[in-house]
Amino acid sequence: MIPLVTQALPSVMTLGSLFCGLLAAIKAMEGTEEAFVTAAWLIIAAGLFDGLDGKVSRMFKTQSHFGVELDSIVDVCSFGFAPALLIYQFILLNASGFSALAFPVAFVFLGCGALRLARFNAQLKGFDKAAFKGVPIPAGAGMVASFVVFSRSEFIVDLGIDWALPFLALGMALLMVSTIKYDKMPRFSWHGPTSERLRLVVMVAFLVIAVWYPAEAFFSFGIYYVLYGLVRALGNAFVRHPAVAPGPPSLERVKEGSRR
Repeated sequence: MIPLVTQALPSVMTLGSLFCGLLAAIKAMEGTEEAFVTAAWLIIAAGLFDGLDGKVSRMFKTQSHFGVELDSIVDVCSFGFAPALLIYQFILLNASGFSALAFPVAFVFLGCGALRLARFNAQLKGFDKAAFKGVPIPAGAGMVASFVVFSRSEFIVDLGIDWALPFLALGMALLMVSTIKYDKMPRFSWHGPTSERLRLVVMVAFLVIAVWYPAEAFFSFGIYYVLYGLVRALGNAFVRHPAVAPGPPSLERVKEGSRR
């Protein structure tokens, strides 16, 4: 009985993500400010479920190709279709100056998310990856959702930044299909090396701040994650690697040359 439960638990977490994604899409269709914020938080909740299903499957060693396929199908619904619908409705009602871009931006975001998932599955070897090629689709959806709740924060609600959503969504769509390396969520341990302890302290601080200022905390964390990958990629592109001087010829090379 217990092995059966442990095998089913990751799929239950994945379906929890799908549940939140469906509710988010329904809320987005209501077209009110409160519904937009609720839909955004549901997308973020779907992301938390998505992170848990992987951790649970690794904990109980129940990774499977079925789980990978189910996760991808759910991801395109919860992090592709639901945020695309939120983008479409939000632009139409809150950024009317860009209403002509509502459908194209929503479709590009959904299409790039689907391409990102297909590429991930095609290149997947094993079940664990140290890094991702391009922004993961849950992170892209999380950036869109966290922007929506951040734009309704009491600190900036009067600044009127709704116009920025189409450009943010397009930027995330391009980053999803890019080849920029993004790290997976690191493991946290107090008994590990100093770097892991530091990450644990930062994560605890983030969670504490999120209790009082959730909108600002989630959006700031998303900005940090996206910019970290971009800055690192730019640094690697401009830093010249020193040329390696050729070493003395080995005995094998001498013999190979004499044969020629």
